Amino acid sequence: MSAGSRPTALVTGAGRAAGIAASLVLDLARHTPLGRLKMPQDCAHPVTFLGPAEGGWINGRLLQCDGGLA
Repeated sequence: MSAGSRPTALVTGAGRAAGIAASLVLDLARHTPLGRLKMPQDCAHPVTFLGPAEGGWINGRLLQCDGGLA
């Protein structure tokens, strides 16, 4: 983990399979500015933007994909 970053909740099939209570998910979502938990595509979209040559001038930055918690 990079300095200045912190883990945030991510909705995945593994979490659902592990039996994480729906009430916990709703409680975590209420504490985010966007009112929902992060989905895998929420992290994938910025990565697919930065990966190709079009994102080549953006470098040396920590991109927080945390829904506004930072």
